[in-house]
Amino acid sequence: MEPEDVVDENLGLLLKDIFLVYFELHTKNACHLTAIEASTLSSIVQYFKNIKARLASEFKLLLDTSQIIFVVLSALADWDVCLLRALFVEAEWITPEDDESKLMLVPFIEAHVNNLQMFSKGRPDFRREGKYMILHMHLAEEEDQVVYTLTCFKMQCAKELMAVSRRLASSDFLLVPFVLSSKSVCLPTTDEAMLTTIKRTITNLRNNYKARNGI
Repeated sequence: MEPEDVVDENLGLLLKDIFLVYFELHTKNACHLTAIEASTLSSIVQYFKNIKARLASEFKLLLDTSQIIFVVLSALADWDVCLLRALFVEAEWITPEDDESKLMLVPFIEAHVNNLQMFSKGRPDFRREGKYMILHMHLAEEEDQVVYTLTCFKMQCAKELMAVSRRLASSDFLLVPFVLSSKSVCLPTTDEAMLTTIKRTITNLRNNYKARNGI
């Protein structure tokens, strides 16, 4: 799946927009929805129903017995899990009776650190109160741009442990990253940057040659 994939061509609905569009329309009174808005909601719900059916038929994966975990970037960390639950109840991924743990949002940095600890060859040792930096990149909406993000974080005990036990909270039982700061910059892709540098160099050489030879 790509962000630019079309969910519904007639409605001009793209994959990258479906969550925010659903959130916006779901908060409206159903009586005030236009015909197009109602069709858009229906199309989004059907899209997720189709995914559920495909997972079951092609991969034998039943969402009824699975926990659904969303890994979200910091910019999306304020998503309302209640709206996600509403969407997935409509799409029959979960039921109203399911426990809250059935659907969870996990910050990208936490998922990435866990992945490094579990699967990285070097198995980095993230220590309690230790400060670390991670640089990650992803394509921007403009195809010739890349977003570079540098995130500084500190490992601390999970907030859930603080409410359970002081002893656990002071141990290394469950350490998670807490973001201290994060900065992003959008730059041309490497190929584009290299081409720009070459053009600039050629132009400078040409201008220097003209200046020396009075051309």
